[in-house]
Amino acid sequence: MKRGNVVSAGEPYYVLTADNIASVYGVKAVIRKQSQAQYIMPVGPIKTTIRKG
Repeated sequence: MKRGNVVSAGEPYYVLTADNIASVYGVKAVIRKQSQAQYIMPVGPIKTTIRKG
């Protein structure tokens, strides 16, 4: 969920993607799959531009 809205639904293998993690948490992540386990490693923040207005 992001701001009260569902971003993606389904099995973790399909939902926990680098793009979804970046969108929801604002971090770059590397995802490794081994056997039936999935490992998510945050590797850094996503650079954002702050708008002044």
